[in-house]
Amino acid sequence: MCVCSRCAGVYAGVAIAALFTRFAAIHWATWCREDRLKLALHVGLGLMIADIVTQDVGLHAPWHPVRLATGAWVGGALAAWMLREIEDQRFSATFSRAARSASRKATLAKPA
Repeated sequence: MCVCSRCAGVYAGVAIAALFTRFAAIHWATWCREDRLKLALHVGLGLMIADIVTQDVGLHAPWHPVRLATGAWVGGALAAWMLREIEDQRFSATFSRAARSASRKATLAKPA
């Protein structure tokens, strides 16, 4: 393998999150609230750190399935959180553009 198993998991998690958000946009806003994404990221980071510490202390050998899973968890949660932020900014920009356009039309339509 060209990269470590944890890094491969992070890359896979980012890819899965990007594909999931693209194809499941209907339920995206309800499922991916910011507090849920932060919780998922913190839990994933906690599990990853626990695995790293127990491995470095010598309690177990490197378990590649666990490394893949924790990497995918953290990568997916982080990518989902970033994609949610991008979508929120895009929506607010679209909304403000629409509001400006409506306000311009209202001022132009007023009789003098």
